[in-house]
Amino acid sequence: MGDTGFHVPPAKIDRLATAYRPEAGKLVVADEAVGGMWSRPPKFEAGDAGLASTVDDYLAFARLLLADGRHQGRQLLSSAAVRAMTMNHLTPRQRKGGVAILGKAAGWGYGVAVGVDAVPGQPVPGSFGWLGGFGTLWRSDPARDIPAILLTQRAFESPTPAPLYDAFERAAGLR
Repeated sequence: MGDTGFHVPPAKIDRLATAYRPEAGKLVVADEAVGGMWSRPPKFEAGDAGLASTVDDYLAFARLLLADGRHQGRQLLSSAAVRAMTMNHLTPRQRKGGVAILGKAAGWGYGVAVGVDAVPGQPVPGSFGWLGGFGTLWRSDPARDIPAILLTQRAFESPTPAPLYDAFERAAGLR
């Protein structure tokens, strides 16, 4: 994953897209590619947000988890680590408190949302992935060996993603 990090080096900054956010019915710049927050190292690398990546790196990561921690013939994560990452660790009460972010049918693993309950319109049980606030969506369904990735330039305006994300997951059979 040579193109994933908490900032984009100067030699690659021309590959980074400008991010937009909705404001008063229009899209306005949320972060410029050149000179924006990813054009320099952060003061502190957060464990829950802030990575910049490419679709190729995202897909490599998704495939790694679907392959039980193996990538190009090498075991990079143990099977136990992948299981721990992709299973729900929240109690029913915690899940109820996270509905605004996770939805009605999901829980949380180690770094990824996890589909838990079969609820129409919600991620399928056993699926896992991530919605990023700057317009990314990744969800994998290990039962069908399907990774799905959508990268946009539109930041979320609320915890509920825009209808495009729901339509994408439905088209991929992940809802």
